[in-house]
Amino acid sequence: MQEMNPNYKNYKFLAGIWKSNDGSFTADLTVLENITVTYNGASLKRSFNLTQTSTMTLSGSGGMMGLAMMMASSSGMVSKRYDDEDMQLSLEGSILKDGEKELYRIDECWHTYNDYLCFKLTDLANNNVIDIRLIRAGKEQPATESKGKYQCACGTYFDSKFCPNCGAQAPAPQNLTFQCECGYNGPMSRFCPNCGKKAAAKTPSGAEQDLEKRQLLQHGWTEIDGPGLYKLIFKDNILKIFVIHYSNGVPVDLRKDTEYSFDPDSNGINMVVNGFKNTDHDIEDFAVYPNDWKLEDENNKTHFAIVKIWYGFGTLHMDLANWGNPNCFTVDLKMDDTVTIKDPEHKAGWTCYNCGATNQIEDKCTECGADIAKEQLFGISEFASCNPPRHDSLNVYRINDEKLLVVSNKQSYFITADVIEPAMEIIRKYEIDKWEQYKNTMNGFMGGCQYINYFDGEKMVGTSSYNMPGVGGAYNELMMLFTAQSKRVE
Repeated sequence: MQEMNPNYKNYKFLAGIWKSNDGSFTADLTVLENITVTYNGASLKRSFNLTQTSTMTLSGSGGMMGLAMMMASSSGMVSKRYDDEDMQLSLEGSILKDGEKELYRIDECWHTYNDYLCFKLTDLANNNVIDIRLIRAGKEQPATESKGKYQCACGTYFDSKFCPNCGAQAPAPQNLTFQCECGYNGPMSRFCPNCGKKAAAKTPSGAEQDLEKRQLLQHGWTEIDGPGLYKLIFKDNILKIFVIHYSNGVPVDLRKDTEYSFDPDSNGINMVVNGFKNTDHDIEDFAVYPNDWKLEDENNKTHFAIVKIWYGFGTLHMDLANWGNPNCFTVDLKMDDTVTIKDPEHKAGWTCYNCGATNQIEDKCTECGADIAKEQLFGISEFASCNPPRHDSLNVYRINDEKLLVVSNKQSYFITADVIEPAMEIIRKYEIDKWEQYKNTMNGFMGGCQYINYFDGEKMVGTSSYNMPGVGGAYNELMMLFTAQSKRVE
């Protein structure tokens, strides 16, 4: 987990071992802001500065924009830049030696958007210029592997728009056809071979672009060089997130299963806290917005807000904000298909009368298939028409004369049966027991609804905040009563 400091983040991104295809050239950047280079028996070890570059960081760009870029602390001006370059390493003039013998001079060193580390050397024996391109160690692909429509420059075969290894974009299809106004209908080319008119480029639809992004994301992900505190799994249209958060030294599990989209307005956080809204990143290719953005513990306490999940530099990143304290940070992730996220274990449930299986919360036993008899006493739920919509529910069942079972949408647990009378007092206090007098009344409330149901001795009855304004107060008090830690029992 790193603070959103662009320069530090870029050093961390470059960290690792880089090698040429034949293995003769090695660059070791495992020590932050330091590099060790070896080539044909010569070596060099030194620190370096890193400059993030773009077309506006060229010293000849001029104007107020150029002046602003020159004054920026995270991006200095550079005199030369390659088209695919995103960072420069200050190594020019450095000498690779074999003992005391000087063999090579580094003239330029830069990193590309396609995740290559490039060196331009001069052989001091004959002044020949040597261009060398390095890839990250361990990313070599077998030459015989051919699963996928495209082969990237890094060696990976793939079928999506972006290479899952380095993030490079797939080449444009060459077998497209187009029909010209002159009547020509044939293979796509830049100009019509019949009349010479320029062909219009085919732009993928928004739905096609979203599908390509989803295909790229369909993996497990965990933090780079971390102990596995952050785990994500994209599967179909569902995103599973698991975070281990340490509170006063005690690990707390935070889980989230949610749909997601690529539309920033689908994330309800933008409507709640503008200070968390969509941090833009220079290296961002596209962003992912979970529909449900709160990371909560089993007691419904929110610890983090998911501001944005974004893809850039060939991998995934997640921007989180500490809830209650607008302090944002970024977690850098790597693809890892061994990542698993277990469903939360329900610590309480019914015991099957047929086979004796415990902790059953479904309508049928998961072991033998027998029906589970359930005697419901209370049910409360809430719907909020925010963006995205929010649903919460909690149901209370009788187990015996001493304890009840609470089943919410996140967990199940036992509580003492002595909550029944206080719950009924709340229902009488807010006149929920007089629900029939209000069933044809509409109060005009908008934006959502709260529901309360209870067992009247014969059947489940109740009402909602659409009909009675007092339902909101009863809902909050009942929620506090049924979730109180002091009422829980084993």
